[in-house]
Amino acid sequence: MRTKQKGMSLVERLTTYPLYISDRPSAFFGRFPREALHRLAREDGYAANRAHAEAS
Repeated sequence: MRTKQKGMSLVERLTTYPLYISDRPSAFFGRFPREALHRLAREDGYAANRAHAEAS
């Protein structure tokens, strides 16, 4: 609730930071983990599907 009062919102991320999920080849992930992350991520690199309900 305090987050919304400050005009911010919490966003779920995957097991890595969005910075490391990109279209370019990565030293951080092999091909298969990178492909899985791309399937699960939105365009901005955050989780596409929310696993947790919003707190009231």
